[in-house]
Amino acid sequence: LRWSEDPKPLVEYLRTATLSAEDTQKLRSTQYLPAENDVSRTFAPRELYLPMAELRFFPFIKILQWPSEDELTERSANGRFLIKLGSKVYPPLLPLLRYITKEVKDDELRFKCLNFIAKNLGPSEIYENEYNRMKGQTLSQYQILPCLSREPFGSIVKKEIVSPNNCYSAPQCQVMGFSVLDPDANKRSGNLYGSRFKCPQEPDRDLLLSQLMDLVAIAKSKLSGTTGPTHTATCHQVVKVFDGIFEYLSSRSNDMDSRSLKFLLQQRFIPSLKDDAISWYEPSVVYFKSENGDTLTESLFHIVDFSPFLAAAGVKTEATTQDLFHLMLKDPNRMLKVLGSEEKYRKLLRRIAANPPFRSVTQEIRNAPFLLAYKIIPAEESGGEDKRSYLLAKAEDIFIIDNSFFGRMFPVVRAPAESDLENFYVSLGSQYISKRVSKNFEIIGNIRTDTVLCQKLNERLQERRPLLVSPSVTSRPLVKNASALLDEKNLKLLEADDLKVIYTLGKSVRNQRITCCARAIVTRKSGLYVTGDFDWFDVGYAIGGMILQRCQLEDAFFIGSILEVPLEQLRSRGFPVDRILTPPEPEPEPEPEPPKQPPPRLEAPDMVDVPINDSSTADGSVAKNPAGVPPEIAPARRGKRDQQKEPGMEDILKNMFPDCDESYIESCLGKDPSVEKVRELANDMATGEYPKKSNNKEDDADNEDDDETVSTMDDSTTMASQKEKNRLGKKFGKALNGLRNIGSNVPPAVGNRLRNAAASVGSQQVPTGGGVSQTTNDGNPVSPAMDAASQSGMEQLLKNSIDHSAKVNARGHSSTETTMTQLPEGLSRESEGCFVSPDLKPFTGPYRSNKTHNGIRVFYAKGHPSSDQFLSENFHAVDTFGNVLQQLCEVYELQLASIAIFHDPTGGTIAFNANRALHFNVRFFYALHYQTKKQAHRDCYSYWFTTMAHELAHHLVSAHNKEHGYYTESYVTLYLPKLVTLLSQLENKRNSGGNTNSSLRSKFG
Repeated sequence: LRWSEDPKPLVEYLRTATLSAEDTQKLRSTQYLPAENDVSRTFAPRELYLPMAELRFFPFIKILQWPSEDELTERSANGRFLIKLGSKVYPPLLPLLRYITKEVKDDELRFKCLNFIAKNLGPSEIYENEYNRMKGQTLSQYQILPCLSREPFGSIVKKEIVSPNNCYSAPQCQVMGFSVLDPDANKRSGNLYGSRFKCPQEPDRDLLLSQLMDLVAIAKSKLSGTTGPTHTATCHQVVKVFDGIFEYLSSRSNDMDSRSLKFLLQQRFIPSLKDDAISWYEPSVVYFKSENGDTLTESLFHIVDFSPFLAAAGVKTEATTQDLFHLMLKDPNRMLKVLGSEEKYRKLLRRIAANPPFRSVTQEIRNAPFLLAYKIIPAEESGGEDKRSYLLAKAEDIFIIDNSFFGRMFPVVRAPAESDLENFYVSLGSQYISKRVSKNFEIIGNIRTDTVLCQKLNERLQERRPLLVSPSVTSRPLVKNASALLDEKNLKLLEADDLKVIYTLGKSVRNQRITCCARAIVTRKSGLYVTGDFDWFDVGYAIGGMILQRCQLEDAFFIGSILEVPLEQLRSRGFPVDRILTPPEPEPEPEPEPPKQPPPRLEAPDMVDVPINDSSTADGSVAKNPAGVPPEIAPARRGKRDQQKEPGMEDILKNMFPDCDESYIESCLGKDPSVEKVRELANDMATGEYPKKSNNKEDDADNEDDDETVSTMDDSTTMASQKEKNRLGKKFGKALNGLRNIGSNVPPAVGNRLRNAAASVGSQQVPTGGGVSQTTNDGNPVSPAMDAASQSGMEQLLKNSIDHSAKVNARGHSSTETTMTQLPEGLSRESEGCFVSPDLKPFTGPYRSNKTHNGIRVFYAKGHPSSDQFLSENFHAVDTFGNVLQQLCEVYELQLASIAIFHDPTGGTIAFNANRALHFNVRFFYALHYQTKKQAHRDCYSYWFTTMAHELAHHLVSAHNKEHGYYTESYVTLYLPKLVTLLSQLENKRNSGGNTNSSLRSKFG
């Protein structure tokens, strides 16, 4: 064959010739074609590659010499013929990688070679399968990609060539010393290097943790090799570097599994800088800096800036009660010094007492002198007023002063006079002083029996004995045989010339003259000794010591008063004198009558329900129609309640207040009342201000001029209307009492109805369309002091209600349906029918604690996958909501344990009160304030401040009625000044560039 430097004519001739198989095989192996980059010899077709510009970057590749590369392609006729003879289009990948690794030193040539390979590594491209078959170890041999790396504790960034599986495409991981793709080179390639060479985006979690511990070791080594100013500068540099590391690791918190977090809990990898020195700590002993300046945690513990990664690793937002308690046991004096005052230390003790961080009282707790106690120096010894000093002592050295007389008599170390702290001290080993003081009575002079004084006192004692031991009179626990102890068979009255008691506490002995005492005289019989000039208080103290499990001074005064005052005075004070001292004989059971068809129901205007006038007496008999309701109307009012009822809570109140309108008691108690509700109603009625039973027709005459009273009714209907007014007046009196200058918010029609309903009560404040008015039963004006006392009582009621808030149920909340009670016509509420709260389950969250970063429990709606997904994707909003609620809890002085955040994607429930624990729907916060970036504005805080007041009002009343509205307004009025102060603080922070949630937002990004 003859050819020249241009093989084109030859190839075209051969392509058009008729070739046998033998000819074709010979053409494959014969060396007759020239190469453009090697003129030393000719080449067989299988040794050559079709002309391509990119192949010229690789000098070891032999390219067929051809006049024009554009007309010779793998799709052209000549190209297909040459490929048939063995010519190749693309070289194998491995030689190209080997050439770049070992031979290429020029950055520009490297860029061209990498671009050629990257272009052919895409989906369905020539090198894709070959590259995918390469194992990690094989790929590590080829350092081909330009990268950057930085020594974490230095400022020098160096360039290096790294294999694709040992570098990363995300530049953020460079902070931990990992090699990342050179962003300039990657950008020139069209960002192909990371994806086409399949570089991992970021290191896996195991490599991250290993690198973290390596960096800790490097940092410790650098610190140990420096001194003086250099050491100080290095300390600050290390803290700064680890802040950046923790910020990066926060973006990888979701990749950490339980095994990784457990590993971190046991490692000392957190640097804490104090006094220009660094110490390394485990997560369990480090706390985050508080945004609101929690100086207690910062003074007592090691603190760091907030980081979601550290939070997931176990660092807590603030010191828990258990943490503080352990430190208090270890070094109580340091704790007191850091707190700076006795009042702050006592506040911390209240926190511990409310939720004791221990299951059982250990010997360590009993013996630790961490309890706050006081010593009192009486005025007669100090030469002026009583002086009080405080100290720290262990429980067994502290006395609970349940008897102030003993407290002044003996110079003891005493507990703070707070019931919650006293109960806590008792649980740790403190004792009531009344139990430690021993008493010995000494009878002086002659003893006489059967004197006139003894007889009169015995008669009085036997007469009042049922009152003294009646559970409806006293709530104090009685001894088992209290009534038998006072029986004249077991108690003998004796008169003595004089009596003396000897009190002993340890080595201290005190003598005191008394006028009455009780002591055993024979087996199972006691003697009550009195002097001729006895004091009823001493008698009450002696009797109380016999019948009560623990008699206090107020008990002695109460018992002495019952024995001293006339029966009429007891009766006027509301004591059930007639029912208990002289119980009526039961009436015979009436014969059953055949059922009759009841006439149509008659109702008075503006009434919902007509009270039933059949009531059960204390002995179970039925008093028929005591209010004088005509028999033709009574059947229409009875309904289901016409049936015989067992004596219950309302019967106790009917016995205590026989002159009270029984329908009033029934309406106030409702169905199945609790003991607490009965007790509260009894306390209210003890003042004597309640609707009385009356058939006096003058009551009707008094109301003839009232334009709301229907005077054209017959006598029986008027009587029923009058009773209904009494009932409604008292029922809503409590809700309306205390209103000041807000009457303009009440519609005139509602004001008129309430004024008429309360007209017969006469002592309640009634809101009208234009203001608030007050009348009294005797027509006398109310003094400013009484108004102030009323308002003070209301404020104390609201604060006590908050103090008794319950903890949120950690297991969640089950859906409940509560039917609202019926209200009188004209009184409105926002919702009628039923209120349904969602089924809630705990949401784990990024901190693995079911809580926000500040400790508020979080729940999702069971059965709604979108609820769990929302919380997972928007937990920063939940944390921000937690910040808002925490500051509002400080306004209301409400514990964080009593509130929760939940997400319910359906319905319109903004918040609800479940068993005195408040739950708030983050869905509305997200929509109204978070998305609109108003979470730090007044709009947000005023909205949730009012919502919290609304839910707190449900501590006192469940229904959405006027009473609930009154309590809501009262909460707002009482705590509005503190809200204004909070809003001013937020405004100042925002003006100075310190947005309330900026720190938290920056950490999450």
